[in-house]
Amino acid sequence: MTTDELPAWFAKRTTPGQPADATDVTGHCLEWTGAKHPAGYGNVYNREDRRTWLAHRLAYTLAVGAIPAGLTIDHRCHNLLCVNPAHLQVVARGENTRRAQTRRSVNRSKTHCKRGHELNEVNAYVLNGQRRCRACRRLRHHAVKAGRIVNRTVRERFDSKWKADGQTSCWLWIGTKDCSGYGMVTVAGHNRRAHRLGYELYIGEIPEGLTIDHVCSNRACVNPDHLETVTRAENTRRAVAANRRTHCKKGHEFTPENTFMDSGKRRCAICTRARDRERYAKDGEKRRALARLQGKRYYAEHREQVLARQLERRIAQNENRPARVSASHCKRGHEFTPENTIHRSDSGGRRCRECRTTYNSAYAAARKPRK
Repeated sequence: MTTDELPAWFAKRTTPGQPADATDVTGHCLEWTGAKHPAGYGNVYNREDRRTWLAHRLAYTLAVGAIPAGLTIDHRCHNLLCVNPAHLQVVARGENTRRAQTRRSVNRSKTHCKRGHELNEVNAYVLNGQRRCRACRRLRHHAVKAGRIVNRTVRERFDSKWKADGQTSCWLWIGTKDCSGYGMVTVAGHNRRAHRLGYELYIGEIPEGLTIDHVCSNRACVNPDHLETVTRAENTRRAVAANRRTHCKKGHEFTPENTFMDSGKRRCAICTRARDRERYAKDGEKRRALARLQGKRYYAEHREQVLARQLERRIAQNENRPARVSASHCKRGHEFTPENTIHRSDSGGRRCRECRTTYNSAYAAARKPRK
């Protein structure tokens, strides 16, 4: 399993991480930079099946295949944000729980921190459910005070998470994004939209009652020159006008015959029909078999009523059928006169005597032996 097996739209939301924190796993982690689940996993919306997935489960499905029923995915690298298929393993749910409990017990049983300080009652404290080393905290405090470590300001953190696009001059956010495509950044323990923070850092406070509109129509852009304060109504009007495309993403034109509205959005009728046909083909045979079974059950329970309705329909069709007009000539143009008509006793039909004579003569000549 390699990361090359992941599609481009998925891989662009990842970044190389630290080496795997496990002895049985090699290579660096591939950390998810998009939206995150409250449990610490990556979160992603898959447009193909219109579902929200955990990023590591979708990565395994795209690179390897469907996850077997009743099994789950375990991070062998112990990094919940890792989506590297080589670090993911399919295990039973009980095994996954056992491994997680083993990792927690190992962390709780540590007697020293990573720098070698003993984690005793005096030197250890708990923060966010994890034990921390007081000696390491004092060392960091002295390093910051002496200038060896500089705490970055909010603006420095903000500037480190975007890169400029030379063609559009947009500042593309490379940090975490939400499911709508906007950049997200944590400031003072609160999640904020990156473009709103960029406007406040470079221009000033956002007036009350107004919102930020992307003039470049790129939600990931945080360039203050591309941001403008407008009313919410104006922002909605611009968004609707910008989305007035003349063709769908597959190239079909939005004509009146090919367009219908769904939840306030325009949909392509051709694409919708093709998607419905594909969806029906997957489980159409199952539905047809179920319909046949239901039809047989209904016929067995209401056989007399079904036969009575069929008889009524046939009688009605015969009554509405126009009267049959007898032909005056045969198909070869001979008139049905009393002398030229043969009445069949078995079916009550008529036959042409002249055609019958011609047929018998030809048959007899064909059977006459040659000299």
